[in-house]
Amino acid sequence: MLNGPKETRGARINGTQVHSVRLPGHVLSAEVVYGMADQRLVLRHDAGSSAIPYVDEAMLAIRKVGAFKGLRRCLDTVMDI
Repeated sequence: MLNGPKETRGARINGTQVHSVRLPGHVLSAEVVYGMADQRLVLRHDAGSSAIPYVDEAMLAIRKVGAFKGLRRCLDTVMDI
């Protein structure tokens, strides 16, 4: 038997199992796990205890949005790199 509210135990979206974790002090992180027989690739990002790591990028996009034409996807299309 699974514990906790159903919405925290994951959902299947387009065939991919997605889970949500809610813990005190755990604010923002993402972990993607790809796997096959006898192997696993894990990509993880921990942003700390607040949304501050995302503020600079959001402000960059807000300042530049007036100069864009058409649809932009991904932050790298906004950054000057």
